[in-house]
Amino acid sequence: MTRTPLRGAARFVVIVALLVLVSSLWYCHRPADPYAKKYCADTPEGISVSDSAGQDPVYGTQFKPCSAGQIELLHNGGNQVAPRELRISNLARYPWFDSVTGGPRVWYAQDANGHYRFFNRAGVDPTTGHALQPITEDVVRQVMQQQASSRHTADARHTADTAKAPEAASQAADAAAKSADAFDAQELVKQAQGQFDSGDYKGAKETCERVLSKTPGNSDCVTLRQHASVKLAQQLVTKGQSQLEQGQVDEAMWSADEAMKLDPTNRNAAKLKLLALKLKPRAPN
Repeated sequence: MTRTPLRGAARFVVIVALLVLVSSLWYCHRPADPYAKKYCADTPEGISVSDSAGQDPVYGTQFKPCSAGQIELLHNGGNQVAPRELRISNLARYPWFDSVTGGPRVWYAQDANGHYRFFNRAGVDPTTGHALQPITEDVVRQVMQQQASSRHTADARHTADTAKAPEAASQAADAAAKSADAFDAQELVKQAQGQFDSGDYKGAKETCERVLSKTPGNSDCVTLRQHASVKLAQQLVTKGQSQLEQGQVDEAMWSADEAMKLDPTNRNAAKLKLLALKLKPRAPN
């Protein structure tokens, strides 16, 4: 039996319909891209990614739904934004892990004293040069235990001091009540946090020193002042390196000394001072 043109055309239509159906089923059931519901912002350092709309905190670039081109770059390692240190005040409510992929949203570094510093992405610690580690549930528990222990110690010390000197504690309470309008520690802590977030590390440090001069046990300001000192030390090292390149050896040495006073663990400050000493002209014998 010979095939008629009509029967051949009908078979072709059926084949095309099957191909369209298979393609549609694949499209509907393809794996969801983890970046499909993210927001992206192009910055001078690369693509910054966020879970919500808003502005990039460093460059102020507007976050918008990630485009196909941005998603492709991210999959190919195009996200080259340097890690930014985070200030986490509420450990219990902070979103440590990505709600879409379950992966870490925080990386950390730990100093010799066991204190943690947190960053918003993978990379290296700008102070030590060591690789940052992804956060884990065990580390989160340890950090929360450290905070609880610190507060318990401060409360116990306060209770002991009150028991030893009830009259002095009463007088201090009266004085604190009278000066409540002039000095509100919590408001100043908020002010210092805002200064830190906006990059005014010197202002944040000075504001926290005001708080600690009256309430030495304020753990929030102890931590915030430490972070601000680290940032100021990094700025001084950068300034000192520029001074050294311009032949200002004495100024570079001063910057290195001040950086080491603020952050004794800053190795770059020590390297800067050694280099300045080598370049410093020596007086003739």
